Amino acid sequence: MERNGSLTDAQTNSESDGKSPVQRFRTVIAGAIIVALAFGLTRVPVIVELALQDIDALHWLRENIAPQHLPPDQSPTVVVAIDESTQVDETLGAIPRVMWTPQFATVQNAVMNADAAVFGWDIILPTSANTYVADKRFDQPFLKSLNVHGKKRGRLLLGETTFGIFDGSGRVTLFRPFSMFRRVVGNEPNVRTLLAHPDEDGGVRGIPLFVEQETQTGEVALRTSMSFEMASRMTGQPTSIDEKSTIRLGDRTIPSFGDKALRLNFDTGPGSIPTFAFADLVRCAESGNTEYFEKHFKGKAVLLGLVTDIEDRKVSSNAWVNHADFTNAPPPCTEGYAYAPAEPRSTIPGVYLHATAVNNVVLGNALRDPSLATKLLCVLFIAGITTAIALAFRPQRAAPIAVLLGFAWILLATFAFRETYILPLSSPLIALLFCLGTSIGYRFVTTDKERALIHEAFKFYLDPSVIDEMIDSGAPPTLGGETREVTVVFTDIAGFSSFSETLPPEDLISFLNEYFNIFDEELRAHSGILDKYIGDAVMAIFGAPKEDPDHAKNAVACCLAIQKRLAENQDVFKRYLVNLPPGTEVITRIGINSGVMTVGNVGGAQRANYTVFGDNVNLSARLESVNKQFGTTLLVGDRTWDLCKDEFEWRIVDRVRVVGRDTPVTMRQPLGAKDKVSNDVLEYRDRFEAGLALRWERKFDESAEIFGELTSRGDEAGAKALAWTQEIAGSSPADDWDGVLDLDKK
Repeated sequence: MERNGSLTDAQTNSESDGKSPVQRFRTVIAGAIIVALAFGLTRVPVIVELALQDIDALHWLRENIAPQHLPPDQSPTVVVAIDESTQVDETLGAIPRVMWTPQFATVQNAVMNADAAVFGWDIILPTSANTYVADKRFDQPFLKSLNVHGKKRGRLLLGETTFGIFDGSGRVTLFRPFSMFRRVVGNEPNVRTLLAHPDEDGGVRGIPLFVEQETQTGEVALRTSMSFEMASRMTGQPTSIDEKSTIRLGDRTIPSFGDKALRLNFDTGPGSIPTFAFADLVRCAESGNTEYFEKHFKGKAVLLGLVTDIEDRKVSSNAWVNHADFTNAPPPCTEGYAYAPAEPRSTIPGVYLHATAVNNVVLGNALRDPSLATKLLCVLFIAGITTAIALAFRPQRAAPIAVLLGFAWILLATFAFRETYILPLSSPLIALLFCLGTSIGYRFVTTDKERALIHEAFKFYLDPSVIDEMIDSGAPPTLGGETREVTVVFTDIAGFSSFSETLPPEDLISFLNEYFNIFDEELRAHSGILDKYIGDAVMAIFGAPKEDPDHAKNAVACCLAIQKRLAENQDVFKRYLVNLPPGTEVITRIGINSGVMTVGNVGGAQRANYTVFGDNVNLSARLESVNKQFGTTLLVGDRTWDLCKDEFEWRIVDRVRVVGRDTPVTMRQPLGAKDKVSNDVLEYRDRFEAGLALRWERKFDESAEIFGELTSRGDEAGAKALAWTQEIAGSSPADDWDGVLDLDKK
């Protein structure tokens, strides 16, 4: 954009913010204090505990924004579930679980004979059926299965636990399977802990990879957990841990946190870990259906556990996106077998914690906990940016930017989570809200208080947008301007001289205040600014000082609204015009023109005015004044019509050359917004324009006939057009007459 005026260094220097060095230093110090307070807030224990649920929220966000699911048949782990249907089975439901050992052996053998990679027990049988039955060989099939697949082949693990209770030394006191079961399976090498890793809020979001345990000889040893050992045996890769607590599976480092634990990354898709009902598998194995077992268990890590309504259920990090048990489960083996109906719950069976841990280790997609330094840097980053934004911009702009920043951080954290990286979520967002609110409060007390004082001091003399531009530039207005396409409006009250001569001063001022208030409200509503009052006249600008691509449309819409408001307020005006003849109305003539003009601050060294000037400004004033010569109250120039011709319905009033301008202009009257003007008005418009067309074709008698008809219908514009037609016809225009009227007065 071309500049016609000169600007001071203070305006062109991007580093100038209108503040003294002391003010800038004070703002920087305030910002640093706000950031420090936000940082301290996020270290408050209740906020730190709240941050534990970031992983829960990130599971939900990933599921709803960028879902990431592995097809269930590609899950390395499957679950054999002792479910509600199994517990009410006609055979199993009638006897205690400790007496299910024949069925356990049947299913275990069928699964392992189908070439499953490893079989783990997530339930514990603390006693033997021999305690309750006379047949001391009752457990023999089960003992043999444990021995063959455990001690001899190393593909079966029994579980032990402590119900998640640590003693002060960090060691655990174990709740173990029946001693005979442990012995035949091979003792400690094939018995692993089912210990979970509860966080401070009670949620289980991790599974230990190694646990210190006291062996049968009284020694303390570091041993792999059930899930880590199953992953090791499934992949054939050894586990290791060095003096820096770096945990590896073969050559691959396994991300860990806290006390050598794995952070669980749940696949929240329905049925992501295939689950089979134990009772159905019993019947399937007894029927000899080896194909079903080979299809679903070959090469898999298999966990036997409880999937019931109340037993062994945990709150974990997928609590916000859980599914009902057996959702999307594989079809059962037995025809007609039905899984027990269930509802989605916020808890999950504990067996899925270990199954997820196995999958995370095998697939290499365990979550990576951020370091404390990373968490703190994220908080400082968000707090710093938010504070800078809030102190640099007014609240109306700073708040939306801060909200967008918050959403951007949520998206960043979500997509980082897809790649297994955990970015802190709640702490940065809490810091953002704190910094935004505190910074706005600081501005209100200091910076915005100064702005408010300036607004209050100048609001009666300058348009608010001009005041804002002055404040934002950090410098007082300077002389100079720019060329820009804008729209200018001039208005004037018809017959105002009689008003001023007749009315008492107090009534005249009250009337003008009521009258000008309508203009002020509509200008604000349509993005226009008041340039000046000239007695009863108004000069307004659209499209400056702020850019407005719809300046012409807004100007026309504003003037139509003003005309409507003036018509509605005639009764109000009459209260002040009581001394005038009855029936007197307030009629305002308006001219609108658009074009390239010079806008800026004009004046002397001590006083300047933001205004607009140029030939197109003069045309706007001429259009206002010629209304009275054509019986109209609102006329626009060619450029205004061209910029918004599709937004309104128009009537061509005439083509003229105004005083002081050689270029003719087609004067048009806006009738209203498109599709809002009645058919009667449009038909009347078409009739009027037909009369003009006949005059321009020198068919004066036919033109006069049409305008005479319109005059008889009370149209003042028709009467004026008839008079112009008769005058032109009487003057016998030259052969080269172009139909344009040459006006000899303003």
